[in-house]
Amino acid sequence: MGAERVTLRDGAELLVRPVEATDKAAMVEGFAGFGEHSRRQRFFAPKRSLTARELARFTEVDHDEAECLVALDAETGAGAGAARFERLAPGGDVAEVSVSVVDAWQGRGVAGVLLQRLCRRAGEVGVRTFRASVLVTNPAMRRAFERLGKTSLRGSDAGVAELDIDLPVAAAPDALRRALRGPG
Repeated sequence: MGAERVTLRDGAELLVRPVEATDKAAMVEGFAGFGEHSRRQRFFAPKRSLTARELARFTEVDHDEAECLVALDAETGAGAGAARFERLAPGGDVAEVSVSVVDAWQGRGVAGVLLQRLCRRAGEVGVRTFRASVLVTNPAMRRAFERLGKTSLRGSDAGVAELDIDLPVAAAPDALRRALRGPG
């Protein structure tokens, strides 16, 4: 998957592409664009900065066991958001999913754009279910996940809802879609 130019409903344009190891500085800059509330919604606790270990985990992905897509302002190149998945077991079909959108870009459809493309990429590598942890005080994120596919609540503890999202068959590779449809 290369870079894809996407026009949001408000006319703003983004470039969506797989993350690269060289994106660490952009990831730090993007993190600075999150207010305290956004950081708490994403990390479930106050967070002042990303650690070197987190930066490596978010940017040094193999694009199979883990994938991260970034959305960049097409005009300035500034980060607008990122979405990632990481398989729970090597080669498994269930992956933890997360998405983050910089405050200035929230409410404009960035999360949906990123999640749709991440869903497509997951299907290409055999991931069939996303597992998400969402604060119960974050209904917008829960709705974004519910738009992906059938969502079931695995449980809720300490204000965090654990969701499983069945990815649509359309996200599966062509050969698998044909097999699932059967003859004809």
